[in-house]
Amino acid sequence: MTIEKYDRSGGYKYVAYDNDGKILIITSSKTALKTACYSIKLS
Repeated sequence: MTIEKYDRSGGYKYVAYDNDGKILIITSSKTALKTACYSIKLS
């Protein structure tokens, strides 16, 4: 899984991709990103 961080006005945006380059998560919250990554790893 790849996580990219984009700098936007008003903060950052995190985009997580799986190994096929499919977008899984787009969020501005680091906590939400960690939670989502954790649940993806479990599934």
